[in-house]
Amino acid sequence: MKYYLFFIFLIINNINSFVITFNNSVISECTSITPCDLSKRNVWENNEAPIDGDDVLIDLSSYSVKYSIYLVANRLDIELSSFTLYGQQQATDSDTLEELLTYLTINNSNLTIINQFNIQNSVLNINEKKVNNNKISINNLISNQTYTTLGGFLNIECNTTQFEGGSTFTEIIGDTNFTVNSDASFDSVILHSSSGFFTTMGTTYFTKEFFSSSIVHFGGNQTIFSSLSTINTMFLGGQMSITSGVRVTVNNYIQLNSRSSIAILQKSQLYLTNSINNKLILNEEIVLLDNSFLYIQSGFIISKMGAQMNGTIIIGDANDQTAFSNIEQPFVNILSQGNVTLFSSTFNHVNIISNNAWLNIESSSFINSLSNQGVTNIYSGVSLTLSGSSSSSTVNLAGTLTAQSYLNAHAIYINNNGALYSNDKVDATIYSTSGDIYFNSPNSTSFAKSISIQESGTLTLNKPSLYIQNNFAMDTGSLQISSVQLNSFSALIQIDGYANIGSISFVISLNNGQIKPRNHDTIILFSTNHTLNNLININETNIKFSNLQDVKFNIIKDSTGNINLVFYESSSFSTWKIIVIVLVGCAVIILSIISAIYFIKKRKNSSIGEEGIQFNTKDKYNRYNTFGDQ
Repeated sequence: MKYYLFFIFLIINNINSFVITFNNSVISECTSITPCDLSKRNVWENNEAPIDGDDVLIDLSSYSVKYSIYLVANRLDIELSSFTLYGQQQATDSDTLEELLTYLTINNSNLTIINQFNIQNSVLNINEKKVNNNKISINNLISNQTYTTLGGFLNIECNTTQFEGGSTFTEIIGDTNFTVNSDASFDSVILHSSSGFFTTMGTTYFTKEFFSSSIVHFGGNQTIFSSLSTINTMFLGGQMSITSGVRVTVNNYIQLNSRSSIAILQKSQLYLTNSINNKLILNEEIVLLDNSFLYIQSGFIISKMGAQMNGTIIIGDANDQTAFSNIEQPFVNILSQGNVTLFSSTFNHVNIISNNAWLNIESSSFINSLSNQGVTNIYSGVSLTLSGSSSSSTVNLAGTLTAQSYLNAHAIYINNNGALYSNDKVDATIYSTSGDIYFNSPNSTSFAKSISIQESGTLTLNKPSLYIQNNFAMDTGSLQISSVQLNSFSALIQIDGYANIGSISFVISLNNGQIKPRNHDTIILFSTNHTLNNLININETNIKFSNLQDVKFNIIKDSTGNINLVFYESSSFSTWKIIVIVLVGCAVIILSIISAIYFIKKRKNSSIGEEGIQFNTKDKYNRYNTFGDQ
């Protein structure tokens, strides 16, 4: 069938050309020692060798012989309309297990194919032994199931190419320059190790492996890799895409022009082991999509990343710091073995995998999740917001760190003017020197492993529930707790380790709508481990209520280690009222006593008067009687 298609092609494209056909009867003579020379007439039908403008056909596809067939063309200086070779049916020598194929070798030739060079099921070797003006020019090169070697000082130029063939491969060696001026499709393995250029100037597809240890130039609008590939040095004049989850490695550098870019798609990978444009700077040249990966060496400055992307940037060494500036990519991850610096950037996940590395936040940035085995430095006047669960071996905090979810660290050091805001748990030992610590966990108990506050540091709880797993030391500073409820069974701060609380400023705000405390209402300030020798010097003078006045309370420590604040009622009358009441009471008592004395005396005087009258009357009566008697 393909034989007839070939003739149809010839009829349409080459009306004035002749078809020169190989004489298949001589194939038994075409051995590796004495290959059939295509410049000889006897190997062609009718002893008619091809001349300029002819179409050459070598069709061995119907033969299944038990030996390989060798053809050679030396100094083939000719311009053909087309050249077609269909190799013999593939077979294997039963004794040597050698694959039996048709071999075509073209040496030191100045060959032009005006239309199509089509070779199938064969082995093609084109070689130029010395530097000269010889050139292989082919309009359309088709290689199907063919092992090809292009070597020596060869210059081969095609308009279009199609390489197909599954497990077959093409080697480009020596000083060969291979150029395709338009579209190219490579569906067989390409091994490019020559010192010359491998160049394509049209849309180019690599669907099988491409390995180049030399220089390649892709000048077309699109170059698409969908198979594992490695390139030493690449010049890119258009767009390049990496698809199908494959990896492309560039060992030396990539040179791009102003309109070039590289898109990494479908979970694919681009390894850059050196530079771009001889610089370690990225400005929108690379696009990450579909959870793909970009591997770069340390030392890059990435200042722009264009539209929204999705993928991971991997920094493969720790030789230098890598900087990201003004990048808003909430779906891009960073994985680094070395130091990373962020300037006003947003990322999904940042992972520092070396315990000797650091993450510097030079200007305010946002990270969904941080995993840092080294040190995180947040400088003064700068903020870092972590929205998801995060960890860092050490945090040096001179600016502001907001942890909206769980935060784990070996130690957090809060320096002057530094501030830590936590909406969840801080599984870390926190050291604060004149810094601020804020806990605001709306749905659960706030958590800290240990807290040590020195000098004028502050601790603020917007919800009255903080659990400290180990030690709590706060000799000076300010403690502020909001939304406190009376008579709760939970302490405002529970301390399982050692407690050292000095003469701090303690401000309490009762829950909104809370009624004024009554007698014996209680707030458990601290719950401590009573088996330890805790040092707690807080007293009534240290505590104030932001929304209450004129309340009386005592600080009482019970046998379980709780430090309780217990209210007691005071009189509702003012002092002057009390004095008046006392004076009035005393006056009433005095008047009552005086009145009682008066009435007692009056009653006694009345009794004495009556007795005197009775005595006088009787005496007078006796006197009268006496006179009468006389």
